[in-house]
Amino acid sequence: MQVARHMTTEEIRVTHSRTQHRRAAAALACAAALTLSACGGSDDDAGTATGGTTPTVEEEAPPTSAEPTEAETTEPETTETETDEAGAQEVTIAAVDFDYELPTTEFSAGELTIELVNEGEASHNIVVEQDGEDIASTDVISSGETATLTVDLEPGEYVFYCSVANHRALGMEVQVTVT
Repeated sequence: MQVARHMTTEEIRVTHSRTQHRRAAAALACAAALTLSACGGSDDDAGTATGGTTPTVEEEAPPTSAEPTEAETTEPETTETETDEAGAQEVTIAAVDFDYELPTTEFSAGELTIELVNEGEASHNIVVEQDGEDIASTDVISSGETATLTVDLEPGEYVFYCSVANHRALGMEVQVTVT
């Protein structure tokens, strides 16, 4: 038979302290789980990092300027690559968090007009890079905005990427072949 004994003041303080630490740890775990679940976007793994870590997103505030830019807020007319009579190509690329959606990654050499439509929540842009050198880019646009870029491409390999914060590190880049 056990005899009930009363806890000392020190034992009560230690028990209370442990309870507070457990509650704080549980609250922290819940907050972390909510934060990580909010970072999830699509069902595909295109923008997730390997190695079991979840990348963080650092967002730059868009420049505050009343001056008009190349960015226009229009709806895209097509999602396919088009070629006009002069041989110029047009492609609409959707920027989503944190990926690009485009109909093809192969283009013919010559003039290419890119219409970037930001369908994501974060601000995005598109930079055209060849051999590690940036050759053209759009302005950074907010969610729902559109920007247009025309670039003359020689045959070769290119990378289209987002230069906002760490979006490229999150997988917001695509390899493009020009023939």
